[in-house]
Amino acid sequence: MCKGGLRANGFRLKQEKKQKDDDDSAANALILNCADDSEIVANNDGPWGEWGDRKKCPTNTYICGLRVQIEKNQGNEDDTALNNVYFQCCDG
Repeated sequence: MCKGGLRANGFRLKQEKKQKDDDDSAANALILNCADDSEIVANNDGPWGEWGDRKKCPTNTYICGLRVQIEKNQGNEDDTALNNVYFQCCDG
């Protein structure tokens, strides 16, 4: 929940593209946007990646569900863990 009991209605994800022979880091930070345009920032302070476009729920709906994409253990290969997030919007 955002301050004042408001709900989040959008987000931006910071992701690094595949680095081929270098270390991959995938998702590195997340910003949740609140209904009053304030933000909740979840950042690991890593400099890697680019911020994606803001995704926003349709008018009068809010984030009510979350699904994540996680890479399974790659053994001796490069692991990235969290790769993407998907949010579901519901009527508020």
